[in-house]
Amino acid sequence: DLTNKTTLCDGRLWVKGRRVGITAEQITENIRVLISDYSNNVAVQSDTHDKAKSTLLSKIIDTYIKRPEWMRENFYSSNGKVPRASLELIDITVRTDDNYPLGGTARAFPSTPKSCDGEEFMLVTMDELSKWAEASPYETYEINKKTIVNPGKRGKLDALSTTGDSKEAQKAVLDWHKLIANSNPKVLNENGYTNSGLWAFFVSYIHSLELWEKYPQIKDKYGKINREMAEEYIWKEIKMHPKDSKEYIYALYKMPMEIRHALLTPTTHTYFSKIRITNRLDELRMLPN
Repeated sequence: DLTNKTTLCDGRLWVKGRRVGITAEQITENIRVLISDYSNNVAVQSDTHDKAKSTLLSKIIDTYIKRPEWMRENFYSSNGKVPRASLELIDITVRTDDNYPLGGTARAFPSTPKSCDGEEFMLVTMDELSKWAEASPYETYEINKKTIVNPGKRGKLDALSTTGDSKEAQKAVLDWHKLIANSNPKVLNENGYTNSGLWAFFVSYIHSLELWEKYPQIKDKYGKINREMAEEYIWKEIKMHPKDSKEYIYALYKMPMEIRHALLTPTTHTYFSKIRITNRLDELRMLPN
């Protein structure tokens, strides 16, 4: 809500553990944006086009059409079938009264830099951002950021991912680190934005449904997590692998308890720490001449 109301913010960057529910939140946010005004279009992307359709678009459609009629607008359905390729809030007949449909659409796009170029959206979701193997996530993000500028109103962009853990995703992980480094809301440039335009948020694995199901005792009857107990169980699973091995680092990628765990590097690679140098440069820039 804060970022939606902050003019000098283009959206959110979610660094997260596995199964913490951010994708489900994103489905709800897409529906909220879609029905909040006329001609509000939303777009979803993932590391593959098929995954964008199955994990995001299909769930947006299924969630929306199961709402009671008084909680949703009319939508286009061919011969009464459930829409699959897109969700369009339109009528196929000409209206003669003032009760026009909202006209917004929800669509999935391929994971290529220019697939959304020239379009106008009020929300763009880029899922699994650090796992894109066939396109540069940062380049795609830079193009997508231009699509949220609409006549008279601005949209938002959400980039979300656990850290990629495959050889094919190495370049995407570098882009991911760069985007995180440029999205610190505590460090703003002269225009009042972060360098990327996004605000970064971290969601710890202690809030993962996967962890709750394995160890229900970490959560009390009010839903409050015992952090110390949860982290003890997580470390036991991570320490099954040799310390600082590739498998150890990848386990921390999936089950991060702090943001630094999502930024670690397997010992077989030598990534330059963009986070540290960016933060240090920002500190130096704020010093007197």
